[in-house]
Amino acid sequence: MKFAIRASATTLSFLFLLSACGGGGGGSGENSGTTIFASLRDIAEPVAPAVADGPQAAALADCTFNTARAQSCTLGQLPFIGTTTATVTVDAVMARVVTSRPWMAQRLRELLQTLPPPLLQMMKPVTAIVVGSKVRPAFYWSATGALYIDPQYLWTTPEELAEVDKTPDYRTDFGQALQFATLWRYVKNDQRAYQAYSLYEANPRGIDDIKIQFAHLILHELTHAGDFAPPRLLSSLPTDKPLLEVLNQVASQRISSRLYLTSPLRSTVLKDLGDSLFRTGQTTVQQQALTAADVAREFSADRASDDYAYSSQYEDAAMLAEEALMRVYYGVSRDIAVTPKPTVQNPTGADYIVTWGMRGRIGQEGVKQAAAQVVGELLPDANLVPAVLGLPAPTPMRVGASWWDNLVLGSQPATAATERSQSLGTAQPVAGDLLKPY
Repeated sequence: MKFAIRASATTLSFLFLLSACGGGGGGSGENSGTTIFASLRDIAEPVAPAVADGPQAAALADCTFNTARAQSCTLGQLPFIGTTTATVTVDAVMARVVTSRPWMAQRLRELLQTLPPPLLQMMKPVTAIVVGSKVRPAFYWSATGALYIDPQYLWTTPEELAEVDKTPDYRTDFGQALQFATLWRYVKNDQRAYQAYSLYEANPRGIDDIKIQFAHLILHELTHAGDFAPPRLLSSLPTDKPLLEVLNQVASQRISSRLYLTSPLRSTVLKDLGDSLFRTGQTTVQQQALTAADVAREFSADRASDDYAYSSQYEDAAMLAEEALMRVYYGVSRDIAVTPKPTVQNPTGADYIVTWGMRGRIGQEGVKQAAAQVVGELLPDANLVPAVLGLPAPTPMRVGASWWDNLVLGSQPATAATERSQSLGTAQPVAGDLLKPY
């Protein structure tokens, strides 16, 4: 999530810092004297249900996108999908969707149809999905139990893209004073798994062009939903109390809370950095003195799969599940690297020189054990724990080679990496590898 440069950045920070993809319900709630739904005002706009005659159609916008609300709806007013159907279908999900443009609902349906059926069951602890033109970044909010999706991951035509807000993610410039950078990407067969598209793209794209990117985004947000409302608890949660109150009362039963009882992240250096890089944007003199080697040493000795994990326990769980499920179901691997920050103007991937990096860190001992615990609780009926524990060991990157030249890690020469990256457009800014979409 990021801090968009909008009129009321403070209200968005209040929303995002209390939510996961940003955090969680926290303790600031309905009785704090602040109407938390007013925090939506910078992204709120008229929305309509994708299925006008759906059983919850009348409640969707009111319970998820009404800035005048004083408190959360109850589960009696807007229940979880998984308490109204034993097996989640695309139709069941679409009956919980509201969008600001009709095409957003159609594209979402088409993308949901590409998800493997077991992953669709992760929708059980979700009350609704909101797609609005101003949502950036995507997030889950425990006050509503809903996912909020950025439509930049849904459009297929320039006309659709024209209706997507162009405000940059508020975290875009975070960490500018630091000496190091961390980069990430999804790859398959020594090629990027998908192309990154500009918000000013002039050409159309198809569902096949965006399904992988959509998959890792939605799996990340669905992990947050399952973390705050674990599947094992859904049928026992009270339906007559505000949802935020209900979910706060079971905070100790969150999947991420249970993970931290047995396998907490340990680096205090990186936890402080996580707050600076993904929440406040403010860095200390001590952080500004850290080198890429310092950060690599801390990260490689811990069990996080990505530096975003250090922003909160919720992001830790979400990154673990996202990477594990993408590897198991889509056969794609995730790269993570630490580099010195380039000193040249407008750097490309060739200017980021790897100090430390890995492909498929989710297969590292300790990392995959944590991932297996999270995935096992998210999808208890899918028997995925053996598959996660069986993930192969990660492949190290070549230290001293560039981020682009580390695209190819197989038997082919390193010089082929740039040619491969050109196949998905070297013109795409490396900023996409520096910024998280959630």
